[in-house]
Amino acid sequence: MLGELVAQLRFAASIALGVDFDVRSLERLVDAVGATRREFGGLGVGGAVPLEGPGLDDATRRELQLRRFRTQAARAARETAYYGALFDRLGTAPGRLGPGTSPASR
Repeated sequence: MLGELVAQLRFAASIALGVDFDVRSLERLVDAVGATRREFGGLGVGGAVPLEGPGLDDATRRELQLRRFRTQAARAARETAYYGALFDRLGTAPGRLGPGTSPASR
């Protein structure tokens, strides 16, 4: 298991640094995935269902997406010069964005 950890770290570092990765590290990771599948089996037909999370009705899903969108817009305005200036120029507050929002509909 420690060998797989080292292989994962080497592979991740090569991707992060943009350098060629060691083929042996990649082979070790593929072998580890195969061994895990042989030991524990595959997910099966319904195996991914628990990973999907709870079902949401349309109104709740839209509200959740809108909240996430506004949070991202506010972060962009706060952390980047481009979006901060854009929202200022448009006179639009990121926290008030929504479907159909435009400078004219403020």
